[in-house]
Amino acid sequence: MSRKAKEAFKTGLAMTLAYWIALSAGWEKPMWAGFAVGLVSLGTIGQSFDKASLRMLGTLMAAVVSFALLGCFPQERWLFMLSLSLWVGYCTYRMGGSRYPYFWQVSAFVTAIVSLEAGFNASNAFRVATLRIQETGLGILVYSLVALFVWPVNAGPKMRATARELTETQAQLLRALVDAIRGGHAEPARTLRTSVYQQQTTLCALLDAAETDSIEVHERRTLWRAFRRNIEALTEAMERCGVAIFGQEKLDAEPLMPSLASFEEEITKRLAATVDLLGGQSPGFVPTTVHLPRPPGKSTAVSHFQRAALTAATGELVEIERLTRELYETVATIRDLMEAQPVPRPPQPSGFVYDPERFLAVARVMLMQWMAYLLFIYVNDLPGGVGFVILVTSLGITASNMPQVSMLNLLVPGLVSTTVAGVVYVFVMPRLSSFVGLGGLLFTMTFMICYLFASPKQALGRTLGLILFVTIASISNEQSYDFLTVANTGLMLPLVFGLITVASYVPVYLRADRMVLRLLRRFFASSEHAVVALANLAEEPGTARGRHKRAFHTHELASLPSKIDAWKPSIDVQMLPGNTAQGLQPLVDSVAGLSRAIKTLVERAQAGHPQAIVDALGEEVGAWQLELRQVLESLAEDPTLGRSDVAQQKLVEITARLEARIESALVGGEASPLSAEEEERFYLLLAAYRSVSHALASYVTRAAAIDWTPWHEERFA
Repeated sequence: MSRKAKEAFKTGLAMTLAYWIALSAGWEKPMWAGFAVGLVSLGTIGQSFDKASLRMLGTLMAAVVSFALLGCFPQERWLFMLSLSLWVGYCTYRMGGSRYPYFWQVSAFVTAIVSLEAGFNASNAFRVATLRIQETGLGILVYSLVALFVWPVNAGPKMRATARELTETQAQLLRALVDAIRGGHAEPARTLRTSVYQQQTTLCALLDAAETDSIEVHERRTLWRAFRRNIEALTEAMERCGVAIFGQEKLDAEPLMPSLASFEEEITKRLAATVDLLGGQSPGFVPTTVHLPRPPGKSTAVSHFQRAALTAATGELVEIERLTRELYETVATIRDLMEAQPVPRPPQPSGFVYDPERFLAVARVMLMQWMAYLLFIYVNDLPGGVGFVILVTSLGITASNMPQVSMLNLLVPGLVSTTVAGVVYVFVMPRLSSFVGLGGLLFTMTFMICYLFASPKQALGRTLGLILFVTIASISNEQSYDFLTVANTGLMLPLVFGLITVASYVPVYLRADRMVLRLLRRFFASSEHAVVALANLAEEPGTARGRHKRAFHTHELASLPSKIDAWKPSIDVQMLPGNTAQGLQPLVDSVAGLSRAIKTLVERAQAGHPQAIVDALGEEVGAWQLELRQVLESLAEDPTLGRSDVAQQKLVEITARLEARIESALVGGEASPLSAEEEERFYLLLAAYRSVSHALASYVTRAAAIDWTPWHEERFA
């Protein structure tokens, strides 16, 4: 039996058992136990347990909030609805930045279920909340036991396999970077970085699950988390190394860095030994320190910009050496081959930073909820009644936090599921006379839905199918049948999805191509702010507004590349180069590269400029900053500007002018001699400026390859 069939079998069995227990106990609404089974069933025990615990805790939180709302506003329906919508909005906001977004999602929609179904009756609210809690707990318990005893799948082995694959990919990325430093092409390194990020995302999810279902991983969870942080830091160091050498691929650094070959050999062996340790082997490897010499001196026949690139790359290679050593030692400690060392505490998250996307999600979900509530009050015989408001709230939370996914894509699967469930409800269920037949029906329908929608990309369709089947079936001990149940559900779905679609036009139009343009404008506006602020980075803003403004633009630079990438699959492929979804990838990569380059520039500028360089080169550096600011300002107004020839020509002119000025200042004796530390700081800063300029020219080149005309056309979509 395939893995897909086994998981569908387990979910069907758990659904049948949950209904049997709930009906045997005489509980009302056993469908809530069915909801719990369908929504917590995932691929591994750990993932299912984690989601189940979050669902249970979210339900408990929702019960408390529901009691508070009904106790404070027993007769004030407008104040009650205002408070409920504010709570749902708060939960939606917390979903965007929490490690446990599902907890906040459950807290929001279960609060709506309990408080709205209670009908402003406190005693009824207590009954509904208690029933919801006990049936949710029943569904979680039943599925947990089934997952434990029927074809159990632990996340630990898969997590270790992913860790091995990720470490192997890191070794390949290192070899690609070293090849680029030697004068090779940088394209292989860019391709491998995409694989690294995908594997890191998978590792994070599996590690959280493995901490739950694996005793060994749980006992060493601090070390495994340190491993994850080391891997992420190693990826970041390799990214910075790639930024440093970007545009200098033709420079043969082998004669200038004689230790490069031994460095590559040692780090490759170190990563290979780490892979062996993760695979359960004992390689007997002992890391040795590799000393990378300082970059070439003034007498070496390289330009100052080339020397700056090598200085920055050398610094990142030294950091890579340290991180790979720590990575090997961490895995060796996990294997009990080395004595445990104190693990540094992870950095704490910063305070509040304004995120427009999270507040946009709050505005949308509150708008949907109020539209549904007003329709419920003022439209007689609204299909679904209070269930309409509840369904809009539940799907609205998902739609607001996943704006890239069109909810209209679920309308057809929803109507098909309603039709199938309606046929079963009208023509099959009335013929059943015992739980033997009903249990077989429950198992068959659940198995079919889970089997047909087994792919992770079909998770929303699978969830909607299970919810609609369980809702329409309305199984209870005193079973009754009414065709209006099916008809109301069929009429309610277009209204729900239509309302959600209308809300996607307010307060901003969520068309994918327009969203990408909007995000690009914000990115370049924040980039311009960072360049303008270079002059006084060493000074802390004197007001709270100034500090929040700096934190906001820093957050924008770091987060917007991933937000742009998230919208990429939703863009019409006919608008992209090559008519493929990957046609926008080079542009997204250039935005991410510019983000990293500006971050590096800001960090190095904060260290300060050597005073001798400020006196000698201040005018040229100021002109460079002004040129960057003007380009970024124009891109903030229109990110579709693509004149690669002009950008490259300006870059060549600035580079040549500054190269000559540096030569006269440092070699000609116009500036006072620099100490070794000041010289290194200067070249690191020079490399950062060069990286920003090259990354900006790369974006302009990528933008010139796209036909932006359809992006600006008005159309209904």
